[in-house]
Amino acid sequence: MDYKNPDASVSTKWLRENLTSPNISILDASFHLPSTNRNAEKEFEQEHIPSAAFFDINKIADTSINMPHMLPKKDQFSKSVGELGISNQTHVICYDTNAGAMAAMRVWWTFRIFGHKKISVLNGGLSKWKKENAPVEDGFKKKHAQNYNAEFNINLVKNFDEILANIETQDFQLVDARSNGRFRGVEDEPRLDMRKGNIPNSINIQFTDLVKSSIDMNLISKFVLSRYWKTASDQQKISYLNAFEEYFISSYANKLDQYSGEKIVIVSSEAAKKFVIVKSNIVRDGVDTLKI
Repeated sequence: MDYKNPDASVSTKWLRENLTSPNISILDASFHLPSTNRNAEKEFEQEHIPSAAFFDINKIADTSINMPHMLPKKDQFSKSVGELGISNQTHVICYDTNAGAMAAMRVWWTFRIFGHKKISVLNGGLSKWKKENAPVEDGFKKKHAQNYNAEFNINLVKNFDEILANIETQDFQLVDARSNGRFRGVEDEPRLDMRKGNIPNSINIQFTDLVKSSIDMNLISKFVLSRYWKTASDQQKISYLNAFEEYFISSYANKLDQYSGEKIVIVSSEAAKKFVIVKSNIVRDGVDTLKI
């Protein structure tokens, strides 16, 4: 398929062939919502792709804010990533236990936020890797620390104040990538302190609708994707509620330009969570859901 950004993902075949390359670092980015009662770090110690390190989005985060996995500060990210054996020149491969559908995209985006050039998601994640009888190992091996210098790209994230102001100005279209049930407020939130509903003037495109299969996470065709954009907005910018959504859409950025001339920006999911908690009186039940 004609991707603008083909290096955004690598296949399990590619990783098997390059598993021992000194130029790559593999990260298990798995994360589980509290309601699952699963521990991603313990699961990593029991089973992971050989030579992988564990990227903990709860610890490599700004913990001074009482909200889960907020983006870390630049210096913290530099230190933590360097301790994982990663330099600015390393080709980083992210995977998770959900076929790359959740935390791996988040970590991919986080690296891009901090200016990393060579970052890919493993297509299909650990489940596809194991299905193909590729090797796994247990335990944990400390990495040889590297120097890492992060540079924060402010253009890839929106903050709380910008999202709040946009309710009135509508300078960009906010897109909620959660399930339709959570968007409409009829499905329970995975965290008890989260109020149901969505940010006013947002629309809903479920991330699962942008892939063909939950196994290998293949992108839908550019023609189907363009139909979303024609229906979604005639604004200049498309802003995304969930960070991992950029992994899919960036591959098609030039194709979308051909159909609608729109520019893509990303909004941090934390901004939405803070909004729901602090400004919960104007969170509404959603109805603006797009269908193919």
